[in-house]
Amino acid sequence: MAFPSSRTLNTLSLISIVIIFAIIFYVEYVDGAIPCPLCMVQRAALIGFGAVIIVAGMHSPKRWGIYVYGALMLLFSISGMLTAVRQLWIQSLPASQAPTTCGVDIYYLLQMLPFDKALMQIFNGTAECAQVTWSFLGLSMAAWSFISFVVFALLALRQFIRQ
Repeated sequence: MAFPSSRTLNTLSLISIVIIFAIIFYVEYVDGAIPCPLCMVQRAALIGFGAVIIVAGMHSPKRWGIYVYGALMLLFSISGMLTAVRQLWIQSLPASQAPTTCGVDIYYLLQMLPFDKALMQIFNGTAECAQVTWSFLGLSMAAWSFISFVVFALLALRQFIRQ
């Protein structure tokens, strides 16, 4: 059995991203969960991954283009994984060590602080990042996000393994 082509894997990834965003928006707008700054960074990584897939699909790259797009997809996947791991770590802290102050909106941080300082503030975590407001099969949204980014990273690595 032959391994699916890059185009097929990219199409399946894009369909997965659409499904993930449907779940995210359902949880946010129907269930009323407010995304924390780390969630927003994970969304940005997911959007970046999807954008690379769309551009790669329109470009229909050959050998080196496939490697470049694969590297960009891997970059977005790894950044999403690291952010999800940070949020999982914050969620696993005992209540006495978890952040207790609510942070400001991520958009406000990015407008008022230099980018590097805003990023440090985001990754320090807030009380919202420590709360588990949604879970499925016993895993929080951050855990599902991590699993998704691992799968996307494996699909990105597939771009480098040619038959």
